Amino acid sequence: MSGKWLRSLMLLLLCGGVAMLARGQGVLSVRRPDGRQARLAVYAPSGQACAPLAVLSPGSGDDRGGLTYLATALQRHGWRAVMLLHRERDPESLRDRLRNGRFRHDLFSLSTTPDDYRDRLDDVAAALAWARAQCRAPVAVLIGHAMGAVTAMLEAGAENRLGLQGRDRFDAYVALSPEGRGPIFPADAWHHLSKPLLLLTGTLDDAPNGSWRVRTQAFADLPAGCHWLGVIDHATHMNLAGFGYGNGAIEKIIVPTVEAFVDGIRAHRCEALPNQPGLRLTRQ
Repeated sequence: MSGKWLRSLMLLLLCGGVAMLARGQGVLSVRRPDGRQARLAVYAPSGQACAPLAVLSPGSGDDRGGLTYLATALQRHGWRAVMLLHRERDPESLRDRLRNGRFRHDLFSLSTTPDDYRDRLDDVAAALAWARAQCRAPVAVLIGHAMGAVTAMLEAGAENRLGLQGRDRFDAYVALSPEGRGPIFPADAWHHLSKPLLLLTGTLDDAPNGSWRVRTQAFADLPAGCHWLGVIDHATHMNLAGFGYGNGAIEKIIVPTVEAFVDGIRAHRCEALPNQPGLRLTRQ
């Protein structure tokens, strides 16, 4: 990682993340099943009585800007997007880690602590309960990046080494920078998942335990169904979170891909995803 790229990223995180979050319609605190509070940033579309629901779970430390590009895009696309502002045991954001010189070490760090994911699943439950109290959305999708992608797979019912069992309360799932086999997921952890799934990674999206190809292992284990894998040329782990290099080229690939996938879910069909330069798509 070049010094110039790192300085650009620092400026983006220090100056842009909070501003991006501020475009949300509001930040709420709602009660979780365990009695604690979950924080939600709600991006509500205008003019819709009961919009379809997208719940977004950022990666560790990304809760002050990560995935905001998708939340705002889905809001414009007619979805109620609810961002989970997770309170991790390590409260440092990516900007904090840059300030403290820990960015290089922590970039690919991933919690394997069951309590962290239990907390996240409680946040998911709180978001669903809040949204359903507003109206019964026609469809609901869970979208996650990194730790959020693990959260999505756990909720979908993937077998795991953490002793956790998700409730599979969504109609479909999107995992950006998904985890493969390792300390969280054993081999064949995903072989029984039948609901629609979209997995996205990039050729520079290295996993904690190997190259980006590790992130395709979940897709290889899935049964036949409405399951898609997209590999984006030159996309990094940070690009998939929404921290780009200035022109948002990677986000411009991700957004229409996710929108096409969720449009199919809304229509109760498995739609073909759009072919785009720099994106390789495979259906399972």
